[in-house]
Amino acid sequence: MFLLMINCIQNYNEIPNNNPDYNDDYYNQFMIVVSLFLIIPSLYFLYRNSPRLLNVTPKANVIIVDKKISPDENEKNEIFSEMSSCGGFIPYLRKLHKNQGNNVTSGLPYPNTISVVDPMIVKATLQVGDRPIELFKFLEPFLGNDNLQIHDSKRAVEFRKVVGSCLGHDVIVAKYPTLRNLALEFIERWEKVVMNDKNSIIKMQEECLEFSLRATLNVIVSSNEENLDVKTYKKSYDAVLSGLFDKQFGKLDTLHEERFQESINYMKSVTCKLIDQRRNELKTNNEGENKMKDLFDILVSENDPHTGKPFTDAAITHYMCGYTMAGYHTTGTAIPYTIFAITQNHDVQVKLREEIDKTLGGRLPTFDDLSSMEYLTQVVKESLRVYAPASFVARLLKSETILPAMDESKDLRLKANTTILYPIPLYHEDPKFFTQPEKFDPTRFSPDKIKNIEPNTYCPFGFGSRICPAERYALMDIKMVICLILQKFNVKLAMKLEDFVIEERFVNMAKNDVLIKLELRSN
Repeated sequence: MFLLMINCIQNYNEIPNNNPDYNDDYYNQFMIVVSLFLIIPSLYFLYRNSPRLLNVTPKANVIIVDKKISPDENEKNEIFSEMSSCGGFIPYLRKLHKNQGNNVTSGLPYPNTISVVDPMIVKATLQVGDRPIELFKFLEPFLGNDNLQIHDSKRAVEFRKVVGSCLGHDVIVAKYPTLRNLALEFIERWEKVVMNDKNSIIKMQEECLEFSLRATLNVIVSSNEENLDVKTYKKSYDAVLSGLFDKQFGKLDTLHEERFQESINYMKSVTCKLIDQRRNELKTNNEGENKMKDLFDILVSENDPHTGKPFTDAAITHYMCGYTMAGYHTTGTAIPYTIFAITQNHDVQVKLREEIDKTLGGRLPTFDDLSSMEYLTQVVKESLRVYAPASFVARLLKSETILPAMDESKDLRLKANTTILYPIPLYHEDPKFFTQPEKFDPTRFSPDKIKNIEPNTYCPFGFGSRICPAERYALMDIKMVICLILQKFNVKLAMKLEDFVIEERFVNMAKNDVLIKLELRSN
């Protein structure tokens, strides 16, 4: 185009001055070329920046969030210090959102990151499956530098296709009797404690964490506890998780660093022994092909869809640790939180016990019983709203994107490689989404009211393409234990209400545990 314009200028200068026809013709050609030279590039730049490329209809105003927020070390230290004074990351985000509104674009310790409390943005990003690698880099010592948390969306989908059946309905139903027997072991333990001393206090969080770890291992590894020292395994696991949390904030001293590494080595050695044992079992089991496979079976016997080759021992170890970590603390804290909520709402405890007694008539609950008890489901869902174990969900936008916001007069334009944080508790406690959010009200999830909950505002298990694959298993687990406890006991809080303090670790945990007094029911 530029050469054509130069050529026209040269031709125009060579036209005889005494020939007006030639002057007009060349003048017209010259102006057409000049116009094209100016208009076509303009159209290109306009179109390139048009929201049409992003399949979003532009609104009256677009907020451009394209500033690279890269706090230096001093700024990060100041932010982490303020986070500590606020009581953690979620309380800090709560403060930022109060000052900045639904979309927080400054004051975050991570570069190119925003935090949103906006169901429209959740809806627009439901199918985004990429996660920010840097945010999960601190997990590398335990889960490796190629762990499940940072798989891109395509690889995550491929992996889920291979292992998806291990947490499916049929597997959960098949595992249910074993899991119920495990829960009954704890119920019988507590019954003996109470019969020996009626004033005994149960550390419900500590107990439920042990149950959750054992149950999770049973589901994904089919662990034979004769071959696995669960108490030592749990002690090591807790040391690893505590070390990882402290390590990311530079709080891991030399002594705890040594214990941290020892615990990681122990857990990896245990997993390697289990891998060898499982491979031998599959070789000698003639019915191996027809067996309902758990996660461990799949990893040991199938190919990695990413490489097309068998999963390496290192990959199996990292996947097993990742799945165990995801299921361990979440369910282990959700159960005691639900018990705590029941102690604070006598009418809920009475109504829930009536449903349990009417449904079961004194017998043990079946898998189908748990599904049929509507009020039990409502209580558990409301507990997960008020006391969500998970803190936030994160997604990475790899390309420039325009997102619609709650304020219909504004859109958000985000540059490529922007991380979005979705702080789960802030959705659950927003009065725009839940009336009187501080009130524990299970009827929010009743059949006639659940339709009033705005979509994409309730997300205890995350959302979209990376939602927790064990959601059904977790709900079953929580409902089963709550049901068994209330069949046998009345529950009362055995600590001052002000001592019930939630702190952030890998999940939102009760700092002082959840101390419960159990009273044997007279019937």
